[in-house]
Amino acid sequence: MTTARKILSNQAFDDPQALLEAFKARDQRAIAEVYRQHVKGITRLVQRVLGPDNERDDLVQEAFMCAIEGAAGFRGDASNFGAWLNQIAVMRVRQRIRKRRLRRWLSFREPEAMPERVSSVGQPAERLALSRAYHILGQLNADDRIVFGLRFIDRQSIPEIAELCKISCATVKRRLTHADARFRLLAGKDMILRDWLVGEVEL
Repeated sequence: MTTARKILSNQAFDDPQALLEAFKARDQRAIAEVYRQHVKGITRLVQRVLGPDNERDDLVQEAFMCAIEGAAGFRGDASNFGAWLNQIAVMRVRQRIRKRRLRRWLSFREPEAMPERVSSVGQPAERLALSRAYHILGQLNADDRIVFGLRFIDRQSIPEIAELCKISCATVKRRLTHADARFRLLAGKDMILRDWLVGEVEL
């Protein structure tokens, strides 16, 4: 039995660092516990960036598989382990968006499958507008779409987005400006969305 597994056996899941070390050692109980602790957050992040999507759960699973495979190379500690998992999820979403753009293919679910933050929207007009908004987001490039989703849907700060995407705050702002302008241009041509557009928003 490895040291990490001994620690986990003795202290259960009370010690985050012990849990991390056991996860890196691929202890099955630790893997299950990390999944339990983080799956909702990862799923929410993927939903809000990618939108309603039939492959959401697959992407979440891929993110965790990448984390398991790459855990040995993680040099942080328990305090930034969650951020590292989120970075992996964002990376997987970026790869999926780019792959789809190459194929000129988009996939959407019915309005009932809207992301958590907006699933309570009940008026048909609002639900239709939301569906159209995600359709337009699907036309943005991967980098712009990710920062747009993280900022305006997930409500993350500029520094948080910079950390997740491993870019500077200046780059985040530049991509947000470009994404916002592109979204407004396309939404302004949409019969449903053009009446929903508001004035300039604070980046």
